[in-house]
Amino acid sequence: MDRLEQTIAGIPPSRIYNYDETNLTDDPGTKKVISKRGSKYVERICNSSKSAISLMFCGNAEGHVLPVYVVYKAESLWTTWTEGGPPNTRYNRSKSGWFDSHIFENWFVTTFLKEVQGGGPSALIGDNLASHINEHVLELCDTHDIKFICLPPNTTHISQPLDVAFF
Repeated sequence: MDRLEQTIAGIPPSRIYNYDETNLTDDPGTKKVISKRGSKYVERICNSSKSAISLMFCGNAEGHVLPVYVVYKAESLWTTWTEGGPPNTRYNRSKSGWFDSHIFENWFVTTFLKEVQGGGPSALIGDNLASHINEHVLELCDTHDIKFICLPPNTTHISQPLDVAFF
């Protein structure tokens, strides 16, 4: 905790950001169904594709939330998937539906860096997933006076502000 305080000393709350991704799926994996009591033949009808969609959220310590970054599980990104979403949302796709190093770099450059560039020192706090540790991102952090701070492993359920208070 002392180290975090030292790292962010002098950085105003408007420049301290926290990022985290969450995943949505259309297959919750449950075998339970709701039916009328006493029903003898209950059918489970499932129209799922087991698709995955990852969402990257990022906000600062004053409560300002950056545009959402959406990653679909797909080989190609269809333009119809980008229609009607929240304003300024960015879209991408991956085979798994999860962020990889290249997609994280794209989020960093097109969403986060665009927001903080030229505004003075900043801090970016997030988990320590391997896909979030990218050499080019770290170089950009050095260039733009951004402190890239990783939370300790296996503690995000208690120390990740977006997990604890937002998701």
